[in-house]
Amino acid sequence: MRMSSSGLQDRDECGWQPALLTVAMPGDFSSAESKAALERLRGEYIPAAFDGVTADVVVGGPTAETVDSVQTQKDYLPLVFTFVLGSASCCCWWSSAPSWCHSRPSR
Repeated sequence: MRMSSSGLQDRDECGWQPALLTVAMPGDFSSAESKAALERLRGEYIPAAFDGVTADVVVGGPTAETVDSVQTQKDYLPLVFTFVLGSASCCCWWSSAPSWCHSRPSR
């Protein structure tokens, strides 16, 4: 793979040439208007534009990063809390368990 001066690959091994499309989002990157525009872009415009085409389409930028970061936290935070609280419960149980739980059998 060769990189062009713009940072995009000239062509990949299949002969496809990547493209970079820049779209200006309305308003502040964290505004409801920008988030709605991102939803339309990801949910309507990109699927319609690439229907029947094999392509990897990614959306970046401050609005997408913010939305994706919040979604990642919503997806994984319950797992982290479950692990931390479960570990703390085990430690509390182990420290308050009767001494016979801690002893090892003698050989």
